[in-house]
Amino acid sequence: MRLALAVNVMKAAVALSGRFSDIPSLYNSHQNAGIGGSVTTESTDTRRRSSSLTSRMSALLILAAGAEEMEMVISVDVLRRAQISVTVAGLSGTEPITCSRNVVIVPDKSLEEAAKQGLYDVVIMPGGNGGAQNLAGSEKVGEILKAHESGGKIVAAICAAPIALLSHGIAKGKTLTSHPAVKDKIVAAGIYRYSEERVVQDGNLITSRGPGTAFEFALALVEALKGKEVADFLIPPMLLKV
Repeated sequence: MRLALAVNVMKAAVALSGRFSDIPSLYNSHQNAGIGGSVTTESTDTRRRSSSLTSRMSALLILAAGAEEMEMVISVDVLRRAQISVTVAGLSGTEPITCSRNVVIVPDKSLEEAAKQGLYDVVIMPGGNGGAQNLAGSEKVGEILKAHESGGKIVAAICAAPIALLSHGIAKGKTLTSHPAVKDKIVAAGIYRYSEERVVQDGNLITSRGPGTAFEFALALVEALKGKEVADFLIPPMLLKV
């Protein structure tokens, strides 16, 4: 009697285990079932998206004192949701960095150390007036930007950070945007075409306008690196309206 009961319990456990093992595939194929419809097998699109999410891409975000913290944190968060490896590199080292609204952020590495790893798939510069000025005045930043530009990698800047592009002679002749506060300086240089769009991509250059466009900026980076399907997949869980 006890033996039969034990066997039945084991059978039930195996059955339950089988049901729970189906949960990931059910979740992955949820878009294949309409209301009241039946769940089908995992779609080609789902498999493609899963492959894109797991492919490893790398990003270098250069963080300087006075950076705009929303632009920094949102960019890092969204890219990491897309399974992009992001290194936050401190311009002046690994000490905690005070951003424009007194939020303190600890870099992953110093910029000097991060640069030793070679080229990343994208190098990102958040804005903030003080942060942008520090980026524009750094020879090391100029070297890194030029190496990535010549290597065909993506260079991205938001808010006031495009003045660093100007300072280091990056992306001459391309179309870009920026925070309105630095528009006149960029336009006066006469080497860029200026746009009022919230996010602008011209080849391997991606620029955006400020804190309020940070999610759009980050999603544009994801799309450039991993495709529109992956970028779109990130939107619903974040409850974004774009």
